[in-house]
Amino acid sequence: IFIFICSNKYMKFLNTFQVAELLNITPAMVCKLCSSGKIPASKVGRDWIITEEDALSAKHRPHQRKKGGGRKANAD
Repeated sequence: IFIFICSNKYMKFLNTFQVAELLNITPAMVCKLCSSGKIPASKVGRDWIITEEDALSAKHRPHQRKKGGGRKANAD
């Protein structure tokens, strides 16, 4: 957890592992959501950092998943 003071306000930042645990998804999925812009984040080197506020907001926002999940069977 990183904490920064900005305009007399504390901002807490989480890494992908912490957000994954909070959202009950994998760290790889957190990276995909960050790179697609579905979770606001900043990239620092190879890592993503997410504000605690954005992580909590994502927790209450349903993530759409593809229905049927997986490959379609051949219709021979």
